[in-house]
Amino acid sequence: MPHDQPRFALVIGPWAVVAQRQEVMFRDGTAVHLHPVVRVGVPDTFLRALRHGDDWLVTDLRYHGTEIEADILRLQARDTPGVVFFTLRAAYATAQAFVAHAAAQPVVRLVAPIPQLVAA
Repeated sequence: MPHDQPRFALVIGPWAVVAQRQEVMFRDGTAVHLHPVVRVGVPDTFLRALRHGDDWLVTDLRYHGTEIEADILRLQARDTPGVVFFTLRAAYATAQAFVAHAAAQPVVRLVAPIPQLVAA
C-alpha cells in the first residue's frame, strides 16, 4: 500500500503546515486546533502550528510542559495526540491562556501571502 503524502494548509520556504489538525479542548470548554509542522521536508516531532489572526504561529510543545518531551519520546507515535491534549489541558485553563503563552515565544510566525487579483 503506498504511503499517503500529507496535504498542506500552508507552505512558506522550509516550513509546511499539515492540513490535518488535532483539537485540544481546555477546561473552560474553549479549544485550539494544532497542526503538525514539516520543516525542510521532515516532520518535526515537537512543533505545532495554530491560526493566530490571519497568520500562523508555530510553537514548540516543549515550551508548554517540562515532561512533554520525555513522554512523547518514550511512547509510540500513536499516543502523541493524547500526551499533547492532556499536557496542555493540565497546564492551561483556557485556549486564550495557551495562545498567549505560545505567542510570547513563537518559533516562527508564518504570514500567508495575500492573493493577487488579476484584472480581466
